[in-house]
Amino acid sequence: MTRCGSGWRRAGCPGWLPGLVRGNGNDGGGITLRRLLNHTSGLHNYTDDPDFQANTSGGGFPEHRYDTYTPEDLVAVAMKHPPHSAPGGEPRYSNTDYVLAGMVIEKATGTLLRAGGDAADHQTAEAARNVVPRHQPADAQAAPRRVLMAPRRLPRRPGPRRSSADLK
Repeated sequence: MTRCGSGWRRAGCPGWLPGLVRGNGNDGGGITLRRLLNHTSGLHNYTDDPDFQANTSGGGFPEHRYDTYTPEDLVAVAMKHPPHSAPGGEPRYSNTDYVLAGMVIEKATGTLLRAGGDAADHQTAEAARNVVPRHQPADAQAAPRRVLMAPRRLPRRPGPRRSSADLK
């Protein structure tokens, strides 16, 4: 629960993201932050959408390989589908739940969350509004959009190099 003026409100979608979770039987009214984090919101997983799958890993990938998605875009994909259960039902994994939880955290803190997890990756939402992924060609940079996940290189592990013969 969060203090809001002279009353209290639930720390979930309707309080922090009004009107975002609606359509096709979806209603954010019963979805709390706890339900998002334990996957009992009942919301459709946007990665299960056939069009999303085709564009990100199927036949449409070559044409859409430089597409980026804002959190709002991903939630909109999920809202094209009815919920699989009422909020508070049986747990069912949904990437949509994590996207919405991140949006609530961003709204509450004013900080943009990015992949990676260290303090250097967090910046104010205002400063990050026009970030363009480095992997896009120059002509795609004409219309910058916010990036949900930024590519990140992992540090090399110290130690001897191994050849494929060592792995047999």
